[in-house]
Amino acid sequence: MRVLFFSFPYESAPGGGERYTEQTADGLIAGGHAVTLVSSSRALLGLFFSRGWSAFPLWGGVEPVTQISAAIFPLTAPVFLTLLALTLAWFRFRGARVLVCLSLTDKLLATLPARLLGMRVVWMEHLVAGRSLTQNPFRGAYAALSRLADVVTVSAAAADSLAAAGIPRGRISIVPPGISPRPAISGNPGAPVIGAISRLSREKNVALLLKAFALVAKEIPETTLRVFGDGPERETLATLAETLGIASRTSFLGHVPDAGTRCGEFGVLAVPSSRESFGLSALEAMACGTPVVAARVGGLPELIIDGETGMLVPPEDERAMADALIKILRDRELAARLGEAGRARSAAHFSEKKMQASWIGLSSPR
Repeated sequence: MRVLFFSFPYESAPGGGERYTEQTADGLIAGGHAVTLVSSSRALLGLFFSRGWSAFPLWGGVEPVTQISAAIFPLTAPVFLTLLALTLAWFRFRGARVLVCLSLTDKLLATLPARLLGMRVVWMEHLVAGRSLTQNPFRGAYAALSRLADVVTVSAAAADSLAAAGIPRGRISIVPPGISPRPAISGNPGAPVIGAISRLSREKNVALLLKAFALVAKEIPETTLRVFGDGPERETLATLAETLGIASRTSFLGHVPDAGTRCGEFGVLAVPSSRESFGLSALEAMACGTPVVAARVGGLPELIIDGETGMLVPPEDERAMADALIKILRDRELAARLGEAGRARSAAHFSEKKMQASWIGLSSPR
């Protein structure tokens, strides 16, 4: 059976959503399904091409998530509705029976045509619903069309936000990200290196981490910070590091494939997000036994048990973030205990095989 993925996002920077999609596709292929991506996302297209998976570039129109794109959307929608309907019909004729929609454009334009063609429609909602959805002029259409789809999200926090946005609770399934077992870290768990793996966008709040690191560096001067990831805030963050006097001890390493496998380089991983649906980088760190300090937002408290498998701090509080980082970097026993407990929790509750099995069930035609 062929499963078709549509994605026509406003932005195309690689992040947790792309990794989650890769895991989903990987599991479907391992389960004997054929998978095809039709997308304007450079990040997703590059990922599929690098894996040798079927993928077709196509511009599906603007995603209505900003004031300008929402104003343009009604003007372009008829053209792209026709284009996407024809694309669906072409793939349906060639055996596609399930459509997975990843972005708002395809949810609004492709859901009804897919259902009329006899396809099962699954919406992947990787994010907690933010203002781009809750204050969107097309929110009513989104909520109505959700009744024709099965909606998958990654945490209870994300599910609550989607229900508040109008999706019937009964249509929502929670399938958290999973991760394959990894060897424990072999380095020194007290090494004075703070790591971050994050898209460099505003909601990831790396600016707060830089401010916290400036406080840490005053007390543990040999500490360094390594930031893996890229995004629109990179230049702003580099300037802030200069202003804070920590530029020489801060490395912005850009997007690195499989950055999660580098967690063994860190004494601690920091997740300072102001909004986070789940926190895949935290799970990746836990899987290899690296302790985590994270803001208490979104789905992170569902992943991290404060004081047992990591440390949670109040959001937007650089002093609390700095104090938690200092505590772990100075206390090797604590770092080892948190790391091992986190590793055990990731193996017991967040298996990649379990995640992929859930998606195989969701992607079976009715």
